[in-house]
Amino acid sequence: MTVFDFAVALAINLKQVKTFTNSKFNKLYDGTVIVGTEEAIKAELKQTWETSRGTEGEAMREWMKALQGTVKTSWESGRSKEKMIALGSCFE
Repeated sequence: MTVFDFAVALAINLKQVKTFTNSKFNKLYDGTVIVGTEEAIKAELKQTWETSRGTEGEAMREWMKALQGTVKTSWESGRSKEKMIALGSCFE
């Protein structure tokens, strides 16, 4: 899984709601052209909903369950907990 896939698993990136004052920047990294109309936003929301309810969404949910177990194990037995506690003590 790529970093981008990880980000998508954590949040939905709605592209058509982005606004740019300079039209030179309305094309995103993946080639999506930002139209920003109500019709484009509704179409993107519909497609996102369908994706999340299908096999891709199921795969993301399964991946997140596995990730949750890894994070929990790391927190309980790894250095993550020590580092977070140390970070928190900076604010005391």
